[in-house]
Parts: sequence; structure tokens; C-alpha cells
Amino acid sequence: MVKCLRSHMPDSHDQALVRLMQRFRCFIETVISQLVDRFHIEKIRARDMWHLTSRLNCKFLVHTVYFWLNRHNFDPLKFDELVT
Repeated sequence: MVKCLRSHMPDSHDQALVRLMQRFRCFIETVISQLVDRFHIEKIRARDMWHLTSRLNCKFLVHTVYFWLNRHNFDPLKFDELVT
């Protein structure tokens, strides 16, 4: 576990809360990396705000549908198992 505290500083955080936040952060980083790798979310070419939001909404919707279809697996974020 990575701590941001120095050795002489007391740790007043509840360890269960720290573990929960770490799991949540790992989940968020996984989703963001999938959006970047699979859906090329960093290279959306749009002329105006309407096209940008509609393209982003489509990509988020596809990711949500993939997650929903794969929800019964042990790790629902492994989208490669949908094909096999």
C-alpha cells in the first residue's frame, strides 16, 4: 500500500476505507484506460459541442453495454471474453 504520510506522521485513516478507495480508484483507472485504448476517446474530432457530446455519449453507452453483457463473469471489465 502506498502511503503519502511520512514515517513520523500518525495515520488516522480507517484501513477499511483506504482499501475501499484503492479498489474504487483501480476500477476507475481500468475504465479510463479501456476508453482510451479501445474507443480512442482522446482523439475525438468534432466540429462543435453537440457533436462532441453525442460521440462521447455513444462511446460511454457502448462501454456500459459491454459491461452489462459481461456482468456474470468474474471480472466484468474483461471485454475480450465476450468474443470467445
